[in-house]
Amino acid sequence: MGIALKSDIYNKMKQKKQTVDETIKNLKNMGEHLVPMNFPRAPQGAEDSLYMLKHAEFDIDGYKIQVHYNKADYKNYTLLTFQVMGKIIPFLPFNIVFKLARKCLGEDHLSLLEIYRHKRKIYCWTLVLDAAGDPREYPYEEEEVEHLEYDGYEYTYMNANQARYY
Repeated sequence: MGIALKSDIYNKMKQKKQTVDETIKNLKNMGEHLVPMNFPRAPQGAEDSLYMLKHAEFDIDGYKIQVHYNKADYKNYTLLTFQVMGKIIPFLPFNIVFKLARKCLGEDHLSLLEIYRHKRKIYCWTLVLDAAGDPREYPYEEEEVEHLEYDGYEYTYMNANQARYY
């Protein structure tokens, strides 16, 4: 009887379609819980098994979109990462990608790095928070980045060749 009840609850949860805002809120809440299990607080690669807890999919304007959210504590600052990519198509309209990034990370001090993996573009947005939790400029070398604007919002663009992967 207990198993059937759990199954019924699971099926009801599965049937309930979350909005994009609810999905992002849930990813961010989960991100808070996973910080101790993420690099650099955990060994590099240890968080690979947590992928499903950081990942979500939804449809926007007919596009099947996958997102991934991560929060990492570097002691003096916190790095929030929000990756967006098409599930089936190789790239997405920038207006959708940018809107999602702002929904998840806010509007100040956003940075973008674009990479290709499995023949699809991954839009990797980051935000750095200081020790007080306030957004701040990412500590890039000025010659490594471009300061761009889209739809009245500024963001920093970094070339993938200049990224420091850990």
